Amino acid sequence: MKGFDGIKDQQKWLREAAEEERECEECEGLRDDVATLKSLVSKLDEYIALMDAELNETAGQAVLHGWQSSRVNEGILMRKEIAALRGEVT
Repeated sequence: MKGFDGIKDQQKWLREAAEEERECEECEGLRDDVATLKSLVSKLDEYIALMDAELNETAGQAVLHGWQSSRVNEGILMRKEIAALRGEVT
């Protein structure tokens, strides 16, 4: 046990210990938040893959009937932004 010169030293030590405990709890909460966000991104990736498969099944027929996408350039830009963000997160 740490030796104290007086009550003020004890109070200071207790305040510091309480602060360290709060910081540890905050870190644990942040780790939980990051884990939740990673799970969310993973589930969104699964959903996007499902929607991609659905679109691939129907786009061929739509093109045969004259459909053209008006969002190709937007999609390219968004995929680049997503790829850049993934590099920051992993």
